Amino acid sequence: MPKDGDKTGMPKERPIGAKEAKKQRSGKCKARDDDASLNEDLKNYIALQATTKQRHEEYLKTKKRISSDKVEAARLGRETALVKAYQKLISMDTKEMTEEMRAEHAIGLKIIRGKLDDNTN
Repeated sequence: MPKDGDKTGMPKERPIGAKEAKKQRSGKCKARDDDASLNEDLKNYIALQATTKQRHEEYLKTKKRISSDKVEAARLGRETALVKAYQKLISMDTKEMTEEMRAEHAIGLKIIRGKLDDNTN
């Protein structure tokens, strides 16, 4: 029976020493065999990060477009309300109004017309 090996005659693999372990921790030793798989994992991680970044940028663009669409819809809603109010005021019969009411009516029409002109420009 050999002293340094097991029953098959192969010598036992000894654990690494303290100095060798320190070299491996500090990165001063030769590359290990599992570095290839580590490299592959790193490449996969970098590719995943790039894909994630691209999707996030697409998400932000979509979010910005939706936000601007909502702002435009709100602006059109306000403009529609102004047009309806203007049409209602313009179609009113002013024959039976007093001079004061006609003056207020004319001022109201002028204000709404001004707001409509500001919205279209």
